[in-house]
Amino acid sequence: MTHHPPDCGGEFERNEAHRGVPVRAIVKDLATEGQPWAPEQQPAIWRDLEDLHALGIRVGDITVFNYVGGKLVDLGHAWTMPHPCFDAMADFQFAEAMQSDPLELDCALVDWGMAKQWTSEQFALRPEELKKCASGKGEGDPYGTDPLQYDWMKWEDDVAAVQQFWLHELYADSVEPKPEQQGEYQAGLEPEPENQTAAAAEPEPEAETEAVELVPEAEAEQEEGGRHAQG
Repeated sequence: MTHHPPDCGGEFERNEAHRGVPVRAIVKDLATEGQPWAPEQQPAIWRDLEDLHALGIRVGDITVFNYVGGKLVDLGHAWTMPHPCFDAMADFQFAEAMQSDPLELDCALVDWGMAKQWTSEQFALRPEELKKCASGKGEGDPYGTDPLQYDWMKWEDDVAAVQQFWLHELYADSVEPKPEQQGEYQAGLEPEPENQTAAAAEPEPEAETEAVELVPEAEAEQEEGGRHAQG
């Protein structure tokens, strides 16, 4: 958690200014096995990932190097709900973020299996629902369990205080939450008036000038001579 604008691609920092702000941590067990996973662990790996999603956690960085003994050991890029970067994303970026976990896991399982020369029976252990979610065709949600549906408010004792912190401090220097996700948090807040810009000044009319007819020199001399003759 930070008060610095997030770039939605790196880690968030915490320093002395955040003393007293609640900390949420993910506890990991000690893993000692050397291989990322065995073929028969593929169904359990997918279930574990969906369990993380159900808890409001998006991993965001799934490779064979982040697993030991079938367990995820690197959550350095994980996002826990609520997270301001989801509100800063365009629609296509949001879809990519939702798809990234199942897609990266599916690719990692296939790449490791090919490197280890798995048999067709071992590849067949890859869950069908994982393959569907990796292509955006899951039976429920297109990309599997949606982390955004996690009810993180149920753990808070003072819901009103948390709502104010979420709306006015967590987002203060980053992005404003989308209206559809603010819900009742936005109730009673008057929208800021839009900056009024001065109307563009109309250009002043150009000064009118009298048209001057240029008389050829020869004609001017004839007219002058005619006036002398009449005199």
